Amino acid sequence: MKITQNFTTCGRWGITLLFIGPFVGGVAYWMMWSSILARQPVDPIPYLAVVFVGVFASLAALPMMIIGRDFDGHIKPADNGMWK
Repeated sequence: MKITQNFTTCGRWGITLLFIGPFVGGVAYWMMWSSILARQPVDPIPYLAVVFVGVFASLAALPMMIIGRDFDGHIKPADNGMWK
Protein backbone atom coordinates (compact mmCIF):
# COMPACT_ATOMS: atom_id res chain seq x y z
CA MET A 1 0.00 0.00 0.00
CA LYS A 2 1.38 3.36 -1.03
CA ILE A 3 0.28 6.46 0.87
CA THR A 4 0.67 9.92 -0.63
CA GLN A 5 0.13 13.26 1.10
CA ASN A 6 -1.35 16.34 -0.54
CA PHE A 7 -2.08 19.76 0.92
CA THR A 8 -5.52 21.33 0.75
CA THR A 9 -6.07 25.08 0.50
CA CYS A 10 -5.73 25.44 4.27
CA GLY A 11 -2.41 23.58 4.17
CA ARG A 12 -1.10 25.76 1.37
CA TRP A 13 -2.01 28.89 3.34
CA GLY A 14 -0.13 27.41 6.30
CA ILE A 15 2.99 26.88 4.22
CA THR A 16 2.76 30.44 2.91
CA LEU A 17 2.34 31.90 6.40
CA LEU A 18 5.24 29.81 7.70
CA PHE A 19 7.61 31.68 5.39
CA ILE A 20 5.95 35.11 5.25
CA GLY A 21 5.34 35.53 9.01
CA PRO A 22 8.97 35.55 10.19
CA PHE A 23 9.98 37.69 7.22
CA VAL A 24 7.39 40.37 8.04
CA GLY A 25 8.29 40.29 11.73
CA GLY A 26 12.00 40.50 11.00
CA VAL A 27 11.63 43.43 8.61
CA ALA A 28 9.52 45.38 11.12
CA TYR A 29 12.00 44.61 13.91
CA TRP A 30 14.91 45.73 11.72
CA MET A 31 13.11 48.96 10.74
CA MET A 32 12.36 49.73 14.40
CA TRP A 33 15.96 49.26 15.51
CA SER A 34 17.41 51.15 12.56
CA SER A 35 15.17 54.11 13.45
CA ILE A 36 16.18 53.91 17.12
CA LEU A 37 19.89 53.67 16.33
CA ALA A 38 19.64 56.61 13.91
CA ARG A 39 18.38 58.63 16.90
CA GLN A 40 15.13 59.51 15.21
CA PRO A 41 12.07 60.04 17.38
CA VAL A 42 10.14 56.84 16.93
CA ASP A 43 7.04 55.29 18.45
CA PRO A 44 7.77 51.56 18.74
CA ILE A 45 4.12 50.51 19.12
CA PRO A 46 3.32 50.22 15.36
CA TYR A 47 6.54 48.31 14.73
CA LEU A 48 5.90 45.93 17.61
CA ALA A 49 2.34 45.40 16.42
CA VAL A 50 3.65 44.26 13.02
CA VAL A 51 6.20 42.02 14.76
CA PHE A 52 3.40 40.38 16.76
CA VAL A 53 1.35 39.93 13.58
CA GLY A 54 4.33 38.12 12.03
CA VAL A 55 4.76 35.94 15.13
CA PHE A 56 1.05 35.11 15.18
CA ALA A 57 1.11 34.25 11.47
CA SER A 58 4.05 31.89 11.87
CA LEU A 59 2.47 30.20 14.91
CA ALA A 60 -0.89 29.87 13.15
CA ALA A 61 0.85 28.21 10.22
CA LEU A 62 1.68 25.01 12.11
CA PRO A 63 -1.90 23.93 12.92
CA MET A 64 -3.02 24.99 9.46
CA MET A 65 -0.42 22.70 7.88
CA ILE A 66 -1.45 19.81 10.13
CA ILE A 67 -5.17 20.29 9.50
CA GLY A 68 -4.72 20.93 5.79
CA ARG A 69 -3.27 17.54 4.88
CA ASP A 70 -5.02 14.95 2.75
CA PHE A 71 -3.83 11.35 2.57
CA ASP A 72 -4.50 9.05 -0.35
CA GLY A 73 -3.84 5.32 -0.08
CA HIS A 74 -3.33 3.20 -3.18
CA ILE A 75 -3.49 -0.56 -2.82
CA LYS A 76 -1.15 -2.41 -5.13
CA PRO A 77 -2.25 -5.92 -6.16
CA ALA A 78 -0.27 -8.77 -4.62
CA ASP A 79 0.64 -10.17 -8.07
CA ASN A 80 1.67 -6.74 -9.48
CA GLY A 81 -1.20 -6.94 -12.00
CA MET A 82 0.18 -10.03 -13.72
CA TRP A 83 -3.16 -11.95 -13.74
CA LYS A 84 -5.83 -9.81 -15.36
